[in-house]
Amino acid sequence: MDNKLACSANHCVHNMNNLCGAAKVEIKGGGTQSGDNTFCHTYAQKSVKNYFTEMTNLNVVGGITQIFSGHQAMDPQIACDAVNCTFNNNYACGAQELKINGPSATAEQQTECQTFKPKS
Repeated sequence: MDNKLACSANHCVHNMNNLCGAAKVEIKGGGTQSGDNTFCHTYAQKSVKNYFTEMTNLNVVGGITQIFSGHQAMDPQIACDAVNCTFNNNYACGAQELKINGPSATAEQQTECQTFKPKS
């Protein structure tokens, strides 16, 4: 499933104009009952070392397509272990749009999945 992922983690190497440039994203949350205890495990703080380390997880095709089409094409695969989230479908995120918050985050635990919705 294609997911639209908006991200405010401005200090992450994958953040490209508030979109995620990663090909695969992993959201952690385990058995949490709220979004406050979720985070983006793919987050990597901007640094020369992390740019090189994370090169294997770049969504190159999505980035190029987006540049030339003018439409959002950066749709990463999203794995999620927040099993109590409504959108968790066998450890994959089934939300059509996902929002990660963390404008001043310098570590993955300072990010948060704002799309998290507890199961009823």
